[in-house]
Formats: sequence, structure tokens, C-alpha cells
Amino acid sequence: MHIVEAFETAKKNRDTVNKELTDMMMSAMQSGDKELAQQLDALTKKVSAILVPFTE
Repeated sequence: MHIVEAFETAKKNRDTVNKELTDMMMSAMQSGDKELAQQLDALTKKVSAILVPFTE
């Protein structure tokens, strides 16, 4: 796989995971589980950081 295609695939996968985590975080907040929402938010930030070295 070409490096550009691999990067685009990684971005797409990251975005999919972040959307799922964000949806879970919103559900946790709606149900009043603030601790879980904070943990999911922290996880979302870690997932987002995966590609930072390639975009700076």
C-alpha cells in the first residue's frame, strides 16, 4: 500500500473510532456517569494524538 493511502486509511479509522468514543461519551453524560464520560474523553484525545507526529 502506498504511504499516502495508508495515512488516509489511518485517518479514516481514527475518525471512526473517535466518533464512536464521542457517542459513548455523550451517552455516559446523558445517563449521569461523569467519571466514564471523562475517561472516554481522555481516550478520545489519545486516539487523536496517534497521527500528530505525521501531521506536524
